[in-house]
Amino acid sequence: MAGATLQGSTDGSRQIEITAKTTESLIVYVQPNGNGPDIVSFREFADVVRRHNDPVSQRFAVSLCEWAEIQAGEKTANHVLVRTRRCIAAHWRGDEMDSSEEKR
Repeated sequence: MAGATLQGSTDGSRQIEITAKTTESLIVYVQPNGNGPDIVSFREFADVVRRHNDPVSQRFAVSLCEWAEIQAGEKTANHVLVRTRRCIAAHWRGDEMDSSEEKR
């Protein structure tokens, strides 16, 4: 049974016609912080992910915000939660956290 399905797939793949031109790929780096033509920060990525209303996207956006604010092993979970709430509040106000907020 599986063999027939695989043969059909092979025959089907031979009938595919590529009609679009290939485009040049652009490699970007998703990093906790930074800027530049080839860097997407976690905050920028979180802004895009947050546009999706499903719970997984919303939670992932919060995590991206957390990861942008704190380095691995830097602070306790409670400290991360406080900073994450500040980050989310700053996002909804439409501004970036200033350096005094980031250090709290």
